[in-house]
Amino acid sequence: MRIKKNKPKRLKGKPKKILEQKVLDRDNNTCQNCGAVFEIDVHHIVYKSRGGSDSVGNLITLCRVCHKLCHDYNIEILFGDTGWVFRKPESKLL
Repeated sequence: MRIKKNKPKRLKGKPKKILEQKVLDRDNNTCQNCGAVFEIDVHHIVYKSRGGSDSVGNLITLCRVCHKLCHDYNIEILFGDTGWVFRKPESKLL
């Protein structure tokens, strides 16, 4: 017998657009890693596949380049004393 996993449901349509716009407004349409203001994506800090939520507090704006780097290198994103911290799992700061 196979046990079904409960996959997190993704927001779609208008609710997704409203949430993304809130995050874009909060972050001034700016990449929170490099400061770019073009090709901005909304990224989950804790991935949905790891139990992260579709909440404003779990979303951050990144440019396409930084967004790709986060996924390709499994970058952790934390909020520290001086703002957002991006680091590799081995705790090396980027």
